[in-house]
Amino acid sequence: GKLKPRTFKIIRTILGIVLALLLVGVLVSACDIRPVKAISHIYINSDGSIDPPDAPIERSGNVYTFKSSINAEIHVVRSNIVIDGNAYTLQGSGGGTSGFWVAGSNVLIRNTIIEGFTVGVYLGSSYNTISGNQMTDIANCGVKNFPDSSYNTISGNTLTNVLLPISIVGSYNTVSENTINGCTEGVRFYGSYNVVSENTINDCSVIGVRINGSHNTVS
Repeated sequence: GKLKPRTFKIIRTILGIVLALLLVGVLVSACDIRPVKAISHIYINSDGSIDPPDAPIERSGNVYTFKSSINAEIHVVRSNIVIDGNAYTLQGSGGGTSGFWVAGSNVLIRNTIIEGFTVGVYLGSSYNTISGNQMTDIANCGVKNFPDSSYNTISGNTLTNVLLPISIVGSYNTVSENTINGCTEGVRFYGSYNVVSENTINDCSVIGVRINGSHNTVS
C-alpha cells in the first residue's frame, strides 16, 4: 500500500532532523580542527628537558635521538650529552639561522643531515665533537666557533656546497678525516695550536686550508 499523507509527513520530518544533526556534527568537527603549531626553535635545557616537549626527539638518559626530520634550530644548553640525528635531516630556511647552537660542553653531535642553514653548527663552548654528519647547502659556515671555544673535534663529516665549510677561531681544536666538496676555502684557522689532518678537500675556488693563527699543524 501507499503511505498515508500523515505518515509521509512524519517520515520526512524525521529525515530532516537526522540530516540536521549530521550537518551539526560535521560543522562541530570542522571547528574542532586546530592548526599545527610550527616549531622554529627546540631547546635542550640545562636540566636535560626538551622544549617544546612534543619535539620529535627521544631522550634516553644523556642520549637524544631524532624520531623524524626536523625543520627548526636546536639550541643545546645541556652538557655531557649525545645528539644522534638517526640519519634524519635538520632542515633550515636558509636565512640567518644555525642548525645547532651549542652552549653546553662535551656535546657529541653525530649522524645528522644538516641542510639549508646559514651556519650548520655554531660552537659557543669547548670539548665538543661533531662527527659523522652530512652538511649540504649551507650559506656561510658548516662548523664555526667562538674565540673561547677550544678543544673541539670535527671529524668524519661530509660537507658539500658550503661556502666556508670549517672556520676555527679558538685554539687546540682538531679537524680530521672530513670530506669537503665545493667551497671557497675548505678550512680556515684564526686560532693557535689547532690540528688539521687527513681531510679530503675538492673543488675549492680559493684555497684548501688558510692559516691566520700560529703553531697550527696541517698534515
